[in-house]
Amino acid sequence: MVCGALGAVTVGAQAQPAPPTRAADLRYGEVLYEYHQGEAFRALTLLSVAASRGGIQGHGDHPALVEGGLLLSYGMVNEAGRRFERLLSDEAPGVGVTPEVRNRAWFYLGKVQYLSGEPERAHASLQRVDSDRLAAGYPGLFQEWCYLRAELARRHPALGGVAEARRLADRLPQASLWRVYLEYNLALDDRNRGDGAGVESRLAALLPLLENGREADPDARERQALAARVRLSLSRMMTAERRFDDALAVLSALPQVGPLSDQGLYEYAVAAAQAGQHSRAFAALSALASRPGDSPWLQPVPYARAYLLEQTRQPRAALEAYRSAAAHYQEELARLASVRASLSETSILSGLTLERDSSGVLTDAYGRLKAHPDQTGLVALLATERFQRVLAQWQELRILARDLTRWQDKLETFDIMLATRKQQRQRRAAETRAALDALQADTWAERHRAFAQDIDAARASGDAAFFMSTRQKQLARRLASVASLLATLPDDARTTTQRRKYQRLRAYFEWQLADQYGINRWAAEKPLRELDAAMVEFAQRRQRVEALLATDDESDRLAARLDQLRERLSGLQAQLGQALAVSRAELIAQVDAELAGWLERNRAYLLASRHAQARLADALLMSGQPEGGQP
Repeated sequence: MVCGALGAVTVGAQAQPAPPTRAADLRYGEVLYEYHQGEAFRALTLLSVAASRGGIQGHGDHPALVEGGLLLSYGMVNEAGRRFERLLSDEAPGVGVTPEVRNRAWFYLGKVQYLSGEPERAHASLQRVDSDRLAAGYPGLFQEWCYLRAELARRHPALGGVAEARRLADRLPQASLWRVYLEYNLALDDRNRGDGAGVESRLAALLPLLENGREADPDARERQALAARVRLSLSRMMTAERRFDDALAVLSALPQVGPLSDQGLYEYAVAAAQAGQHSRAFAALSALASRPGDSPWLQPVPYARAYLLEQTRQPRAALEAYRSAAAHYQEELARLASVRASLSETSILSGLTLERDSSGVLTDAYGRLKAHPDQTGLVALLATERFQRVLAQWQELRILARDLTRWQDKLETFDIMLATRKQQRQRRAAETRAALDALQADTWAERHRAFAQDIDAARASGDAAFFMSTRQKQLARRLASVASLLATLPDDARTTTQRRKYQRLRAYFEWQLADQYGINRWAAEKPLRELDAAMVEFAQRRQRVEALLATDDESDRLAARLDQLRERLSGLQAQLGQALAVSRAELIAQVDAELAGWLERNRAYLLASRHAQARLADALLMSGQPEGGQP
């Protein structure tokens, strides 16, 4: 993957320390985890969240490069290209990228632009690559770099032309698959320009390089497919020169199973027929007709068999074969029309096998699906970059739709949680109100007000007795008891002495009350002030509790956030629905265009079969041999 190639960046452009080998930011660790799980969309989401919260710290510009690679993996080629261009430009401030990483990044950017059909920009980016450094560190990437440069030069003379392509091909190892591709393309270019001298020998020299490899090689299937393509090209050249036996010898070595085996069988039948070896031609056509599927090379088989019968001077058999061919093409037209009328993304996917693992559908480093056609008729269409892009985009939109549906389910779960929370809150509110009622708060508040009023009245009137201490109240009760007792005694000398003593005690007590009035009043007012503060705090707490019981601001805020998220999600789903409709329409349009081509070819074969049928019927009639007669 592209991101994996961008694995070492430094924090600063000057005096660069060694790059970190562990995630210095936990958010970045989560991003890398999701990336290595193949969850490009989740990793991109985490990067966006981190960017909105101050960015990832401690990793320099590596997160930005990884983001570009993730965009590329997700199929957003243009956006990934813009990321790479901004980060890798010489004017980008503070981009701390090691030369090795910068070199590979320019290569990947050039490849992205090449795949996007931007030859000039791809050429400019690939020129920024230090080829010697790339060859020393990454020989495989160097060979691909040579191939891309050579293809650009071969297709666009302004970017170097054939001479530059030839020079780059010579830098590749002789057995390199990239060089074989280049040699094949250059040879065909020479033939198309009319310079066919030596082309056949050049193509024949490629076959040992392609067919002598081991089956265990990772590119064995690709080499076999290219070898088949080379053999087909050689056979056409030989057939054009009427060297039919040589063409048959070349085609006979084609594998019986492969993406080009049907085409090989058909061209073998054509070469055998032109060589006069009709039995071989019939055998090849029979083998081709027995193949399952709807390969485009099966289309001409009914007409070709009838034509061979006509060439072998079997007019009645040929006439019947033409009649059968016409009926076959008529049925095929009806079938294709029905397929075309019921064309949908489901029917398209039924013709493809998508490679999958535990994380889902697999894609390559450029967001293209790893798909294999179950219907051979889709091979040519699947090989086009445009169809691959549309298919990948449509698949990613479906994944995004699945994610949005999952988010919708989560929102509904939050709704259930919020409803449960409200029920629990109502229950706790009832319990709290019952507890407040049990406290008799209003009674205690009324008593507090009455006590405060009594103290205020006593203070205003200077009532010292009101502020007496506990000991003084005891003394006052004892003095009152003594006064009551003295009032019951007879008036004698002893009683008179006791009454004078009582008067002195009473006067002393009153003097003491007057003397300690301030102290006693302060002692009474101090707890009142404390009680006032406690009652104020109690009232405030009670008010807060009442407010909390009356309204649920937190739940209301959460409900408002859920409504906002639901609205945003609804907007995203609407946009996604439109994007899916556009992508689906483009996907179906491409397959529909392919089916339209099949229909046209079937109509042409139907028309040719009917013309041949009429021509043979007329010929038999003119020769005096009716269609159903004996020879």
